[in-house]
Amino acid sequence: MFFDGSWKFFFFFEKNNL
Repeated sequence: MFFDGSWKFFFFFEKNNL
């Protein structure tokens, strides 16, 4: 489940950037 972990990482990264 690479996608499952990828979207979580992306969401966290974007949230931190905002």
